[in-house]
Amino acid sequence: MNTVVLEVRSLADTLADATRAMKTRRSEREARIAFATPELLWQVLTAKRWELLKALCGAGRVSIREAARRVYAFVYFRFWTGTRPSEAIALRHSFLNLKQRRFNVVASRVLGSDGRPKTRKSKRKVEIHANLADVLKDYVGSSRQDPDAFVFTTATGSPIDEANFYERHWKPMLLRLGIRKRPFYNTRHTYVTVMHVDLGMPPLWICRQTGMSLAMIENHYGGGQVSAEEIDARIAEHDASRNPAGTLRTRPAKGRAAQGRNAKKISALRRRAGDRGRTGDVQLGKLAFYR
Repeated sequence: MNTVVLEVRSLADTLADATRAMKTRRSEREARIAFATPELLWQVLTAKRWELLKALCGAGRVSIREAARRVYAFVYFRFWTGTRPSEAIALRHSFLNLKQRRFNVVASRVLGSDGRPKTRKSKRKVEIHANLADVLKDYVGSSRQDPDAFVFTTATGSPIDEANFYERHWKPMLLRLGIRKRPFYNTRHTYVTVMHVDLGMPPLWICRQTGMSLAMIENHYGGGQVSAEEIDARIAEHDASRNPAGTLRTRPAKGRAAQGRNAKKISALRRRAGDRGRTGDVQLGKLAFYR
């Protein structure tokens, strides 16, 4: 296990030790970080960082990288599931099924106590996408886990406290990234907005994923306005993916020439006003009617 010694020493003493080590070619067995004054030490080693160091020392061989890995998995999970903080904190290994890529929301943990989810709809099954499944597999590991143990814990193995996590991790991360202060709950809003607005997922599916009501999504996430240009673009994309009007659906052929040869015209089908741009299934319906 690597050891780092924090000490208060004058600059002259530190330079003298460095010179002696260069001459004798013998270095210290442990790494040292020296501060000229106690005030400078506590300016760098803030109270929050000191608490983190004490927690890591009490947890045995837990590195800073391991602590960061735990935080990363928890935050990534929140951003890509839309769960409430209390739901993610209450997640236990028995609720998580990585083989089927889903988990059950059946509990909520607030102020150190487990309880029911917020609403009746909050009790649900949530699908996990591939990237999140990979992160969770790396975080959980291949060893058998206690079914009753919490999935996300602190470096000491304790359940996460939402207020503590916000102060120690979430706020410093936002500050480091230059993002204005906002609640940790907002990852839920980000998930719904990305799924609904950016990816165009069905609102009903988002309701089932997050436990929200359909009215909540319609009123608060994404606008209902669509420009004429966007309508034209979507219709053009739709038409390009369908079989030409008056033809039967065929298997995909190689090359445009092959598609032209394989397209079969429907015989004895009279063309009428308004047929332009209609898809083959509409034409087939007319054919059955007229015959």
